[in-house]
Amino acid sequence: MTNMYNMPFGSVHWDQPSWESFMLGCAFVRQEMETSFDWVFGAFLEAMNGRALDNIITDQDVAMKDSIKNIFPTSVHGCCRWHIMKKAQEKVGWLLGPNPGLSEDFNLCVDFSFTSDEFEQNWAALMMKYEEITHTHFEKLYEYRNTWVPCYFKHRFFSLLAVYTTR
Repeated sequence: MTNMYNMPFGSVHWDQPSWESFMLGCAFVRQEMETSFDWVFGAFLEAMNGRALDNIITDQDVAMKDSIKNIFPTSVHGCCRWHIMKKAQEKVGWLLGPNPGLSEDFNLCVDFSFTSDEFEQNWAALMMKYEEITHTHFEKLYEYRNTWVPCYFKHRFFSLLAVYTTR
């Protein structure tokens, strides 16, 4: 989230299996650079007495991703589905008009694939059915599938709110 001063704002929430969620901390970052996130995450880790987060959901920022690998090497890092879908709409929304059913088929593939093998099969069928949609953004979505497709996270607890961050 970016505020009126154009400074990215990040918040850290703790979601419990009882569906209770509360904010543990937040920060404004002047520049979205790995060193900035290293400082923020390092300060958070220190405040938590060295206890790393189990799961982290963010947007697709590369600097943040690299910092999370450095500071929280044991944490599972996923990407926010809301951000993924928003970016997909911007990048490939123009493909939806000439391809009726693509949006529904895409959502079915993502939401109703219960194993990674099933997702792989459904994705291949989707690409075959809409062969003209070969587009670099779909290739990127597939490349990063293990960071945002639910079947890759079924062994971890993520509240519904966490999957969609703070939207």
